[in-house]
Amino acid sequence: DDNVFEVTQQSSPFGFCHPTHARLYFPKSGRDFHWNARRHRKLRHLQEVTDTTTDAGRKSPLFLSWEPHIVTWWNVWIGFVANTLWVVNGIYCTFPPAGTSDAAAVNIMFATGVVGAFMFIV
Repeated sequence: DDNVFEVTQQSSPFGFCHPTHARLYFPKSGRDFHWNARRHRKLRHLQEVTDTTTDAGRKSPLFLSWEPHIVTWWNVWIGFVANTLWVVNGIYCTFPPAGTSDAAAVNIMFATGVVGAFMFIV
């Protein structure tokens, strides 16, 4: 069977917890993979271990990564845009920029408030 593997390493934040990181070795293919609970929960693929001297699974996060196939990525960016719109809304409500007419400030407040609220609902 191709799905038979051996757990070569495992670790957890505390000794009494379930493992959150492991290295899986597939003897039939001879490939070694890094598994962690978070990637498994997010339905992401296993990371193949290519360098045996370092732990390939522990990398710094990619804050500006392009991952539209992951639902969480959409949630984060929609929330970011909605928060930005609400910051603009708050600035125009509290401190309207000099030289802006009252009608323009009200229109900007209304548009950014409604669009930001809609994005939070989505």
